[in-house]
Amino acid sequence: MALFARHFDRAALAAILGSFAGASLSTLSAWITERHHDRRGTLARKISHREQSYSDFINESARAMVDAMQHKFEDPSKLAPVTHSSVRLSSLINVVESERAEQVAETILANYSAINLTAKEIQPGAAKRDDPLGQISNLCRSTRIREAGYSYLVR
Repeated sequence: MALFARHFDRAALAAILGSFAGASLSTLSAWITERHHDRRGTLARKISHREQSYSDFINESARAMVDAMQHKFEDPSKLAPVTHSSVRLSSLINVVESERAEQVAETILANYSAINLTAKEIQPGAAKRDDPLGQISNLCRSTRIREAGYSYLVR
């Protein structure tokens, strides 16, 4: 009978330890999965916020660029949306992107000083001009691709 009791104690202890190990691993697995989902959600929100900031900056800059080509600098409030989106963008981007954003602003100001163009004159000259918006757009696109984990797509 004593032999049976020792064997039973070992079997019971093994069962308890096995159950404890299984429950612990299951809990650990659930915690790791939840943590991964939280990080993934945070990264998705950051990428979405950055994409919106890029989009706002490019849209406002394009609007200001066309206005600068067609008009003289008379209303400083027309640059306010570009400045605002540039400031928002600068908190999210790296140095190279920040320098490109500054080049866009400088180009806009330079266009206000240049000869006014009509809509028909803008289109043929667009291919000949330096395109800072295209450059920052490509830079933003490559940054988004890298952040998403597809860096092999970036040239």
